[in-house]
Amino acid sequence: MDFSLPTFSLLVSLLGLSAVAGIVAVVCPSCFQRLAGISGSWVDTDRWWAVLDQRVDIDQFVLRRPRLFGSVVIAASAYLGYLLYLRF
Repeated sequence: MDFSLPTFSLLVSLLGLSAVAGIVAVVCPSCFQRLAGISGSWVDTDRWWAVLDQRVDIDQFVLRRPRLFGSVVIAASAYLGYLLYLRF
């Protein structure tokens, strides 16, 4: 599978943002909780989208174990970054 430069840039940017979120969860769990509270806003959509408009609540797991979650995210980001590095 070949990636174009814009697609590669998008993937690297998303990996970078994921890694930063993981680092914040490991280094400062209280900051991660505040960030999760701010970014977890719920937007109501039309009734037509009601089937897709179901909240998936993983906050209890993530906010109770932010260091574990952060470590997993950092490891996954590093692994995916390594795979991208091997492709290019």
